[in-house]
Amino acid sequence: MKITGGILRGRLLPEPAGRARPPLAILRQMVFNSLGERVIEARVLDIFAGSGSWGLEALSRGAASCVFLEQDRRCIQGLKEALQEFGLSDSAQVIQGRVPQSLARREFSDVGFGLIFADTPFDAFLRGDFADLEQRLVSLLAPDGLLLHRVPSQTSSMPPPQGLELVKLKAHGISALRFLAPIQQKPAD
Repeated sequence: MKITGGILRGRLLPEPAGRARPPLAILRQMVFNSLGERVIEARVLDIFAGSGSWGLEALSRGAASCVFLEQDRRCIQGLKEALQEFGLSDSAQVIQGRVPQSLARREFSDVGFGLIFADTPFDAFLRGDFADLEQRLVSLLAPDGLLLHRVPSQTSSMPPPQGLELVKLKAHGISALRFLAPIQQKPAD
């Protein structure tokens, strides 16, 4: 697996440990090409980070910072080593914890992330373990932020949570990526 763009283009990502299942490079490249300059200087949150492929790609393409949230210690070790090797340790924070419990931590309050990548484990998502995840993430988004949630294709048409609207849907094989943005309040006349 390689980083597909930016200053680290072509560099190898850490091999996934444990149960990590990183998105295909072609899917990452398609997503980041569609995001364009939105990534530059963004504050990024990568939950269910695994190998960190979403966040590392964002940092490579000019994101200001990234918080990685992962539960598996082996994944965290590989991610920390990659951040050090790539010279990105100062731009990143790696937090070990479970989702959604860890989202209540102080590190996430009042941040207003410009981009949130949620790569939910498909088996747990299909069991309904993270049915309210998108709703929990609404408060972590900046007003002009974007939540990208990778889900199994068969669940991609679920309605967006209160406060978010589905602005784009990209399907690729067994997965789909939901692009959700805060509903913008219209000024009163």
